[in-house]
Amino acid sequence: MKILFIPSYYPSKSNTVSGIFIKELAKSVSLYDDVVVLHVLNDRVNGFHTSDEIEDGVRVVRATYKDFKVPFVPHAFYFISLFYAFVRLKKNYPPDLINAHVYYPAGVVTVIIGKIFKIPTVITEHAEILDRYKKQNRVKKIKDFLGLN
Repeated sequence: MKILFIPSYYPSKSNTVSGIFIKELAKSVSLYDDVVVLHVLNDRVNGFHTSDEIEDGVRVVRATYKDFKVPFVPHAFYFISLFYAFVRLKKNYPPDLINAHVYYPAGVVTVIIGKIFKIPTVITEHAEILDRYKKQNRVKKIKDFLGLN
């Protein structure tokens, strides 16, 4: 089975411990299935680019975008960069399942991608943020927007 991990956080050269637990999970799952990690992050220095490397036996594709100090622009660039990187990756790696890690931002974009390309999607949350969102009624609003209710 081809499983695409799309984490909100994953170790990188600039932060070697961010999302380390997701890296360990990807390594473990890769013992039984074909795993690729697609990680999108901002790069204040180099801006937009992609890399494709094998890290500890797991293929990791990184897409970066330039960070802007204008409100909401970084979020839009994240969404666009993830969508574009997925479309490019799908040409040579059509996943059977997408596993997003953390509801926002990766999970939201992954649900949209899953619906457009008809690929089963799982979101794994690693924090209590959904409890806070539930109290503020944000989860229902996001689910309504994504057509999940």
